[in-house]
Amino acid sequence: MFLRELNNTQKNGFWKLANKLVFIDGKIEKSEKRMLEEYNFELGLAELEIKDYPDDVEKILSDMELDKRLKKIVMFELIGLAFSDDYYDQSEKELLIDIQNKIGLSETDVTELGKFVNEVLALYSKIGDFINE
Repeated sequence: MFLRELNNTQKNGFWKLANKLVFIDGKIEKSEKRMLEEYNFELGLAELEIKDYPDDVEKILSDMELDKRLKKIVMFELIGLAFSDDYYDQSEKELLIDIQNKIGLSETDVTELGKFVNEVLALYSKIGDFINE
């Protein structure tokens, strides 16, 4: 939704983090794969490979050089990805907490972002129900 605001280095970093998130629980669901494909399109980069990138999270985040606004964008999108398969695995939670701590977002900010993600998902569900009536 907001990923076009990232520069190319930040977009590549986001891509690696998103892939780490979907692979962390040992399986990639169809909904997660679909979200990654949508992210790939939104990022506007060359076709990116869906795989478990070996890069260290701290190094990825350091290379991204995010200001507070971009940190919120990245976290919002990652939370949305984690919620996309209707199963929020403990390993996904731990990775998101690790990212939150490394980029310095408060628990309050992340809680708010999680609420926004849930509201967006609920709205999409309502729209889908309406269209399919």
